[in-house]
Amino acid sequence: MWGNALGWVISLVIVVATVGGIVLFQRHLANLTPPTDFGRDPATLAALELPTEPAALLPPRDACDAGPIYRQAVEVVLGNLDEYETFATRASDSDEAKGLQAIELLSAASDCSQMTLFTRAPHEVVNYGKKPELTAIKLAGKCCNRLATLLAREKRHDEAIKHYKAAFALGARLYEERLVLDELLTGLELMSESASGIAAAARDAGDAPQSEAFAAFAARCAQYRRTRVEPMWHAIGSIDAGVIARHTGDVFHVARRSNERMWRVEAILKLGRLRYNAARVADQQAAGRVLQRLSDDPDPIIRAAAKSARELTIQDYRMLG
Repeated sequence: MWGNALGWVISLVIVVATVGGIVLFQRHLANLTPPTDFGRDPATLAALELPTEPAALLPPRDACDAGPIYRQAVEVVLGNLDEYETFATRASDSDEAKGLQAIELLSAASDCSQMTLFTRAPHEVVNYGKKPELTAIKLAGKCCNRLATLLAREKRHDEAIKHYKAAFALGARLYEERLVLDELLTGLELMSESASGIAAAARDAGDAPQSEAFAAFAARCAQYRRTRVEPMWHAIGSIDAGVIARHTGDVFHVARRSNERMWRVEAILKLGRLRYNAARVADQQAAGRVLQRLSDDPDPIIRAAAKSARELTIQDYRMLG
């Protein structure tokens, strides 16, 4: 009998402790700096969506994952950085691309309809430091665009458009995966560059419909970045003390409520900084508690962001820009 009673008492204590913890957590949240009208705006919390889907501009693709092929390209570029950087910035003849395996890999991957590149290794981009793998795949895309430009100058328009589209497909895949802002911006940049190149090459080849479609996409891409990406990043990514103080509540709100995972990740990484630079002590303390909660999020990418944010030490923070 006593054993059964003891069990009930232990269960009751656990329930009371759990409820008490939730109530205490909610009280701490009530003391947070509230979000601004910008942070509460449904448009701010909405998932990102390009005006024109990149897939609409590409031919039908196979149901395969381009990630492993792009991973090979990353390894090739990292092993020959000087060679790829030289080609991307100084090449003057398409023959200089011979032997650059990463360009061939990008062409091979362009037929795939999906990509899981950094999703399999989120620590490579969901962090506060350099992102060499992302830099490498971006450089591969730059080389692909450089080759396409050289081919266009040589009036080899079909080959030029093929390589532009390989870079465009890479940009589209990075945009679609977009674990962090750097990945999204890399995707937008590659798509914009290659779309402009395709527009010019198609025009010279007499393909007006294709030229107009890609020119319009490039223009919409630039506007999209100005209107949908940059305002949000100014609010949650700034290192200006005044902006941080004004949008601290928005950072908490986005980290917990945004429908765009990339913005949640960036806001969570910002919470790691707010543990040290929030204007109010209550916000500094709450940042740690929210990160603790997010460490149990069902999304592994959110958990990875919370882990990086919680592991940011004061010494590491002081070395950040």
